[in-house]
Amino acid sequence: TVADADVSVVPIGSPVWNTQVYVLDSRLRPVPFGVAGELYVAGSQLARGYQGRADLSAERFIANPFDSTGGRLYRTGDLVRWKAPQQGRFARSTPELEYVGRSDFQVKLRGQRIELGEIDAVLASHESVGFAVTVGRQLDSGATVLVSYVQPVEGAALDSVALAKFAGDRLPGYMVPSAFMVIEQLPLTPAGKLDRNALPAPVFESVEFRAASTPLEQGIAEVMAEVLGLESVSVDDSFFALGGDSIVSIQFVSRARARGIRFTPRDVFEQRT
Repeated sequence: TVADADVSVVPIGSPVWNTQVYVLDSRLRPVPFGVAGELYVAGSQLARGYQGRADLSAERFIANPFDSTGGRLYRTGDLVRWKAPQQGRFARSTPELEYVGRSDFQVKLRGQRIELGEIDAVLASHESVGFAVTVGRQLDSGATVLVSYVQPVEGAALDSVALAKFAGDRLPGYMVPSAFMVIEQLPLTPAGKLDRNALPAPVFESVEFRAASTPLEQGIAEVMAEVLGLESVSVDDSFFALGGDSIVSIQFVSRARARGIRFTPRDVFEQRT
């Protein structure tokens, strides 16, 4: 461990003897210095795979595109970036890796890649939140939405509307969760870690339900509820807050057109309700 006033991030080091590491993008291309990518490991010390887990081995152990002899790469799932050698007291002659996060806890939503830990950090800064974890949930419509599960501090009461406003004031719109689930007890694995698979299904509710007042509004509301897999929607509900995305918006437009109601996907993005 390095302790120095000029060091803001402690790197995780460089490859050990007879081991190679690669920081690659989603197309297995090396990324430039300072750009985050996924860490892959190669070398003669690499294992052959996971015992009795052919599926996981195929996912994590892949052909090495940089090795003409048929070697393999191990996909770690860690997001890192190369840190260029620095001048000064603790200068090194070789670049080092900085740990950024886990690819497992990233989701791609509306064309944006989101680090879920950033949302958790914002929610955890709320005075009444003791713990927060955000996950990407796939709805019946096929859309992925952000759902935050928050545990209040002892004796505190949490309001999902207030939390949404708190998050909206501190995060870009696309990073604000579509639902906030307040849970008193966290589901844990036998090892004592958070069991993400046991988190309850999200519940999407209107802040204040307002029924359609014209046949046109009623028709749009019915189609919107249909493509989102909901029983009903308020005329004030945001299509995207309820789980819509660019793909579902096309279905929304198509099914509305079949009823004689015409608007475009751009209208959905601009109007939202």
